[in-house]
Amino acid sequence: MSEAFWEQGDTVDRVPVHISMRIIELFSEGLYASPNKALEELVANAFDAGATRTHVALSVDLSADDALIVVIDNGVGMDAAGLKKHWIIGESDKRTTADSRKRAPIGKFGIGKLATFVLASRLTHISKAGGKYWSTSMDFSTLPTGKGAETDQVDLDLRELTLTEAKAAVSQILETAGLGMKSVPLFGRGADESWTVAVMSDLKPMATEITIGRLGWVLRTGMPLRDDFVLVLNGTELTPAKGSKHRIARLRLGDDVKSVPKPATDDYEVSVDKKRGADDGRFGLVGAQLGRVTGYLEVYENPIDTGKAWERSNGFFVYVRGRLINGADPGFGLDRNLLRHGTFSRMRAVVHMDRLDDELRSSRESVREGPTLFEARHFLHGLFNLARNTLTGFEEEHDPSRRVGDRFAAGPASLTVAPILRLAAAAIRGDAVPLLLEVALPAGVSADDFITDLNRAAEEAGGILRGTSLTDLGPRSGIARLNLSEGLLQINLAHPFVASFVDDFSDPKRSLPLELLAMAEVVLEAQLFDQGMSTADAREVLRQRDDTLRVLAREHAEPNAITIAQELLDSVSDKAALETAVVACFDSLGFEAVHVGGKEKPDGYADAHLGVESDLSKAAYRVTLEAKSKERPGAKAASKAVGVSAIERHMTDFGAKHCVVVAPDFEKGVLSKEITAVREKTGRSITLVRAIDLARLVRLAPRKGINLSDLEELFECSTSDEVSEFVDSIEKLPDRTNTFRTILEAIWQEQQEQPDAAVHYSALRVALRKSANIKLSDDEVKSACMALSAMAPTHVFARTDRVELSIRPDKVLAAIAAYIAA
Repeated sequence: MSEAFWEQGDTVDRVPVHISMRIIELFSEGLYASPNKALEELVANAFDAGATRTHVALSVDLSADDALIVVIDNGVGMDAAGLKKHWIIGESDKRTTADSRKRAPIGKFGIGKLATFVLASRLTHISKAGGKYWSTSMDFSTLPTGKGAETDQVDLDLRELTLTEAKAAVSQILETAGLGMKSVPLFGRGADESWTVAVMSDLKPMATEITIGRLGWVLRTGMPLRDDFVLVLNGTELTPAKGSKHRIARLRLGDDVKSVPKPATDDYEVSVDKKRGADDGRFGLVGAQLGRVTGYLEVYENPIDTGKAWERSNGFFVYVRGRLINGADPGFGLDRNLLRHGTFSRMRAVVHMDRLDDELRSSRESVREGPTLFEARHFLHGLFNLARNTLTGFEEEHDPSRRVGDRFAAGPASLTVAPILRLAAAAIRGDAVPLLLEVALPAGVSADDFITDLNRAAEEAGGILRGTSLTDLGPRSGIARLNLSEGLLQINLAHPFVASFVDDFSDPKRSLPLELLAMAEVVLEAQLFDQGMSTADAREVLRQRDDTLRVLAREHAEPNAITIAQELLDSVSDKAALETAVVACFDSLGFEAVHVGGKEKPDGYADAHLGVESDLSKAAYRVTLEAKSKERPGAKAASKAVGVSAIERHMTDFGAKHCVVVAPDFEKGVLSKEITAVREKTGRSITLVRAIDLARLVRLAPRKGINLSDLEELFECSTSDEVSEFVDSIEKLPDRTNTFRTILEAIWQEQQEQPDAAVHYSALRVALRKSANIKLSDDEVKSACMALSAMAPTHVFARTDRVELSIRPDKVLAAIAAYIAA
C-alpha cells in the first residue's frame, strides 16, 4: 500500500502546537456552527496569502471513508518557518506583515485553521515556497483530553518533500477529490512559483451537511470576488451574485447618496478617494463613529427574496475588510418590526464598514455590542428608510390608481366628499368642532374663499385628498386626521392600532387598506354630523370605535410608562396577571426585576444596583415583591391575606432588605404592629402599596427623574397611606425633562471634543456647572444618566464611571418622550 499523502517526505523538524481542549471545545460548541462558514475560513486564509486564484474541491460522496475537502491557492506559500508560524494559535501577523499585492487581509485572530475541527479529524498542508516543498499534518484526535492532561502541546512532523514526493501526494489528493492534475497546474511549465494545498480528511458528520449550491452562495457572497481573486468550486468559477433586471435604482454612497436618513447621525460627509478608479470604493461617507463607509443601495420593482431556500439576495450585506460578516443575518441584528417586508424584500444594501473590524469577535460572524455597532445599525436603518422612500416615489409615479385619494374621488359624492364639505363649512361657522377634520384657514384666506376652493377641488380629478402620510399625532389622538388646507390625510403612527399593525401595511402595494380605513373614520365623523347627531353623541360613537381599535391592538403595543401602569390597574382582579404586572412596574423603575412565584416563594424580587458609593452598605439592595389580587371590585386585603410571617421568611431566604406588598387596597390598620415588629427585630421593612399609587409612581418616575437611590425612601413607609403621601410628594417635584435635555447636550458637546472617548461623570459635572450653572454631585450626575439609559437604552450607555451617546440629544429626547408617553 502506498504512503498516505500526509506521510510523504522526510521529517526534518518538529512543529510545537500549543492548544488546549478549552480552545477546541470553543469551536465544537458552535463558534462555527455552519459547515460552510468553517470551510470559508480556509478560503479566507488563501485570500490573506495573496492568492489570485483559489480552487475548492469536494469529494462527490462526503460520507465515504476516503472523502476529502481541499482548498488550493497560489498565494505566497509556507516554508519551514512559515508553517511553524502558521500553527501559533491565537496569533496572526497578517495585519503587520507587508503584502506584496497590497491587499488588506481579512483575518486577524490566527485561529481560522481550527475551524476545520468541526469538519474533519485531520488537516494537512502541503506547500511550495522558495523552490522547495513542505508539509505538516494535524491529527485532532491526538490532542490531549481531560483535566489530567500533562501538557497542552502537540508536536507535528515538519516534512520536506522532493518533487516526486510532492507530485505523488498532490496527485493522490486531486484524484480522491475528483480533480485531475491538469485542472490545477501546480507543477511544470506555467505552474505558480508558490502555492498551498490544504486538505481536510477523515471527515466528521457535519461535513456531510455541505451542499455545493449552498456553499457556492456562501463563498460568492462571503468572499471578495474581484479581478485579483478568482474562486473556483469543483471546476466552476464562481461569480458575484447577479441582481434582478427589474432594478428601480442603484444609489452609490458618497455619490448618489450624500446623506443618510435618520436614525443615522447627520455628521456624515462625502469622501472621494481619487486614487481609486471608477469602482464603488472611490466614493464614500465619513462619520465620527463608523469612519469611512462605502457601498451602494439597490431598490427593485419586485421582490428579490425568492428562489432557492438557502440563497439570499435581499437585505444588508455588511463587509469588513472585503469579507461578508452577516451571511446568515440579512437584517444585521435590527428588529425585523423596523424592516417592513414590503420594502426589505425589494432592496439590497452592500456596505463596507471596516471600522467594525475592531469590534469583531473571533468567529468574524458577530460584533460586540456598543456605540459602533449601534451606529452601524442606525446607518443601515437609514438606508432602509431611503429605500422605502424611493419605492414610495416609484409607486406613486407608476401606479397612481392605487392612491386612496383617487379611490375617494371616484366614489359617490353623497357618501364621501359632500358630508366632509358640509362638516368643514359648519366648523368654519363655529357650529361644529370636529375631532378628525382639521379646517384651519390658511393665512390671508377668508372663510368664503376657503369653502369655494374646497368645492372647486372636489370637482377636479385630484379631489380634496392629494396625499397621505404616517405622522405622530400623539398616543391619545384618533387614528387619523384630514388636513383640508393641505389635502393631506395624516395617519397617526402613535395610535396603538397603527403602531401594532403597520408592518402589514408597509409595502406601498399593501398600504391601501390602512389608508382606506383611516379615511373611512374621517368620513364617519362627517356622516354622523350629516345625520343630525349632536357633537356629544357623535364624539361618544367615535370614542367607542377608537377604544375598540385600541383594545384589539393592545397585545401588540410597545410597553412604556403609561401602558405598564395601565396593565397594573387592569390586572388587580387576576392573581397571575397582577404578579407579572408588579414585576414589570419595578423593572420600569430601573430595578432588575424577576418573576418567581410558586409555593413558599415570593411572587418576585427586584435588585437595585446603585454602583460603588462611599457607603458600601448602600451599593445595592433587594426587594421581594408580593401581589395580592382581589376578585371582587372594591375588596381590600386583610391581615391574613398578606401573611407577615411568610413575607419575613421570603426576605430571609432571598436576602432581601425590603418587601413591597401590592393590592387594590388594604383594610385600615392592617398589619401595622406586625410590620413594626419585623422592622425593629430584623431591620427589614414591609411596605403596603395600593395598585393605583404604584401606577402613579411608574408614570411619574421618568418625568421627575426618580432613581433607585430616591426610591429607598419608599421603603421607609409602612402603610398604604404613607406611600400615597410619598407619591404625592414626587408629583409636586418639577419635571426633569429640561434637565435631561441639558445633560444630554452637555454629554454630546463633550463627545464632540473627544470623539473616541466616553464622558466621565466628573467631567460632565464640571461641564454642567460651567454651561448651565447646574450643581450636581458625581453620584447625582450618574443617577441622572442611569435614568436616561433606562428610558433610552440603545441611545444612552451609562456605565460605572462614564456615559456615552450614540446619536444626537434631540433623537434621545424623542425616544424618552415615547417611553414616557406624556
